[in-house]
Amino acid sequence: MEPSAERAGGSTPVRAPAHPHDDRSLDELAASYNFRNTSNFHQLFARVLVKEVGAIRDANEGRPVRALNVGCGKDIGRSAELLAGIDQAIDEHWGIEPDERVERIDLFEHFQHATMETAELPEAYFDMVYSGMVVEHVADPDGFMAATARCLRPGGRHVFMTVNGSHYFARLSWLMNRLGLQE
Repeated sequence: MEPSAERAGGSTPVRAPAHPHDDRSLDELAASYNFRNTSNFHQLFARVLVKEVGAIRDANEGRPVRALNVGCGKDIGRSAELLAGIDQAIDEHWGIEPDERVERIDLFEHFQHATMETAELPEAYFDMVYSGMVVEHVADPDGFMAATARCLRPGGRHVFMTVNGSHYFARLSWLMNRLGLQE
């Protein structure tokens, strides 16, 4: 399957880096990332995903890049523009969203209202599974990770963004939990 003309051409809404940290690779970010050093972490995550798709494409030797977006309904920064920019890089794009109130998103070739654990997904199919601000909400982390591993091809990548433990939200959540007020 060849990338569609819309995906292969045109400009991407994933903007150029505004700060040196904005253009780091996933490995560089994993070694030194600090959310305070980037101009926009949603843009940064979108750029990381596009770069990862490029690396996968190079390794795939002509095979199409297949990706699954977990929690796609309220996606990266709630930005349809960022999602469209990521979609341009992917040959076959699937999405799952547990919230039944979220309408089907036409951008995805396949869309389901499901959690990762309950979704009907082919085994060893995806080159990349990604999610933004999802894993911190997962009720069954072991089940989530097992389902993710099951649908990834050997050597596939699971890329996700979650709250940094130093971020005020994580600290506030911890405090609310300690006080018994989290719910």
